[in-house]
Amino acid sequence: MAQKAIGPSFYDELKTASLAGLPFSWSPDGTLTYDASLTEAQISAIETVYADHDPTKPSWSAFQVEAQSALDKSDITVSRCYENAVELPAAWVAYRKALRAIVGAASGDATQSLPTQPAYPAGT
Repeated sequence: MAQKAIGPSFYDELKTASLAGLPFSWSPDGTLTYDASLTEAQISAIETVYADHDPTKPSWSAFQVEAQSALDKSDITVSRCYENAVELPAAWVAYRKALRAIVGAASGDATQSLPTQPAYPAGT
């Protein structure tokens, strides 16, 4: 197996394959170190994920953190609408729903852009 760098999405790929938490480690240069308790089948599964790994692919979990941050920031707009008796516009409802979908998804495409934040509601 050819050695290659390990990028930010490797852990997400291991989680998707139900391999996260097994007793092994990796270094950024692609060196994999296995605990003696791993079976040959587990090692083979890890090496399959590694072989398919694209080190340039961004991390889904990091993308989710960005989405959660945007959702948290949008709470200010909700509060401002409430305080000023302004109905939360449908665009903001949709925006927040899209962010929640990203935050709640087990996996996805981290190369996509976050939803575009709508204009602030008038009167807030």
